Parts: sequence; C-alpha cells; structure tokens
Amino acid sequence: MKYDFSLLFNGEMEQDLKQINQGIKRNEMILTTQQLKVILASRGKALQDSHLLELALETQKYLAAHLSESAFVTPNNYFSDLLDLQELFYFIRSDTAFSWSDQDILDKMLTVFEKYEGSIPHIQGYFEEWLVAEKLTGGSLNEPVDE
Repeated sequence: MKYDFSLLFNGEMEQDLKQINQGIKRNEMILTTQQLKVILASRGKALQDSHLLELALETQKYLAAHLSESAFVTPNNYFSDLLDLQELFYFIRSDTAFSWSDQDILDKMLTVFEKYEGSIPHIQGYFEEWLVAEKLTGGSLNEPVDE
C-alpha cells in the first residue's frame, strides 16, 4: 500500500499558498493555486525519489521568496525556475551529509543561481560536479563558487 503524507495537509493548501505568496517581493511573481498544486506534486515526487520526508513547506517558502528577488528571473520563467530549483534541492539534500543544514544548501544554490545568471543547466551541472568532488575530497558548502 502506498502512503502519501501530503494527503495529511491538503486541507491547508490555501493557507500554504498565502504563506508562500507573502514572502514573494515582486507582485508579478505571485503563485496561483494551480501552480502550488504542481509545486506540491513535484515536491512529493522528489521526496519519494530521494527517500526523504519533509512535513513543512519551508524550502518552498524560502526558494519562492529569494528567487523572486533575482534580477535573472522574470514572470515568464519564475515558476519553471522555482520547480527546477526545488527538484535540485532534493537531489542535493539526498546526496549530501545531514551535518549541512537545508539553509546552507539553499543559500549555496541561490549563490550559484546568481553566478550562472539563472542558467538552470549550468547550475545543475555545477552541483553534479560539486557532489562528485564533495564525495572524493570531503569539501564544504562554504567553499567559494568558482569559474
């Protein structure tokens, strides 16, 4: 039998949407209920694929708020970038030590997002290489972004 923990929170979707949208700085980036449904479905799949459990939407709130502040994000790419970064976060989270906080990973992701001017393929490539190097050398999230 398949269990879906997200079903526990379905009644709170409007409240979740309100909380996420309150953190967004630019009004043209406000998310719709339909977009939140897609975000939550994508989150559920990413959590299942990475064998992680997360009961709050702090990751989504943080990404939505900080991504809306980037000069490399427009109303046309905001939602897709948000989805891509959410998926990347869970990929990184599942492949790094839990001694690093979610906040450290999110901050590193947003720094790399700015460094690569919002180019999702370059950001994904950076973190794929970083994860390999991290496993080989035991590096740190606090190392500067190179290139």
